[in-house]
Amino acid sequence: MIKGGFFSILLFVFCFAPHSEAAKPDPKNLLLDSINDKIRSIRGREPILGKLTPEDQNKLSILHRELGDFYMKQKSPLLGAIAYRKAYGLNPSTSEHKLRAGLAYAHTNQLILSYKMLAEFLHESTNETLKFQAEQELYKICLGLGEKENRLSLWTQAVEWYERAMQYSNSPRDSLDLVDRIQTAYFKQGTFHYSQKHYLEAADNLRRALSKNTRESLRAKIERLGVTLFLNAGKHFERIEEREEAIAYYTVIRDFLYKSSAVDYARQRLKVLTSNENIPMKSAPTWLITTQ
Repeated sequence: MIKGGFFSILLFVFCFAPHSEAAKPDPKNLLLDSINDKIRSIRGREPILGKLTPEDQNKLSILHRELGDFYMKQKSPLLGAIAYRKAYGLNPSTSEHKLRAGLAYAHTNQLILSYKMLAEFLHESTNETLKFQAEQELYKICLGLGEKENRLSLWTQAVEWYERAMQYSNSPRDSLDLVDRIQTAYFKQGTFHYSQKHYLEAADNLRRALSKNTRESLRAKIERLGVTLFLNAGKHFERIEEREEAIAYYTVIRDFLYKSSAVDYARQRLKVLTSNENIPMKSAPTWLITTQ
């Protein structure tokens, strides 16, 4: 009896005791389902996008933007970017969708695609606040791509990206940092050409690495390697009667190098080249003649 009574009590408790509420559906899934249901409803009326009414196209564009916002909050930037691009395709007059797509692609590390979308947005938009946001992101993208090329020793491409970043820099400090990166890339390329005995190419790159903003440690490195290159390049271009090029190299020596004998010679040749004096120069070096 006791045993039977015990099981009866258990049965009573199981049947009549209040149960915990069933698990509630995830609000995130409800929101996603709601957006997709609305999209399917519109597409169900007309599956061919080109035949949708302008009103339905605009509604679909807004829904895809909401879908993109949802995916971005869920840290799914690729799905977000795809949704934003669909939103823009349905309503190209709203260029903000292209901005959102570009920002989303940046989160997926698809930097070239992000750059393309954001640059197009800048060209299309008149919203100064959003354009400033795009410029900030473009600066970071171009800088990142420049650093990537630099690590691969692709210095010409690195300089191109650094120079693009300069277009979007909004602070003097960032601009000076980019100048240093550009000059360092030219220096690295110059040292590579020097190691390959491409002396004119080396001289050209080292010349590009010098300006009034060159940090002293880099300027000193350039002088150690470049002083003879610059002198010989100046002599070479005098010899083949390319006066402007010769002047450019002698000017670099005069303005940025400290070695007195080289500076004195450069000043003398500049005086000759910018006047009617005819003071013979020293012979051009053999290595320059043979590399033509």
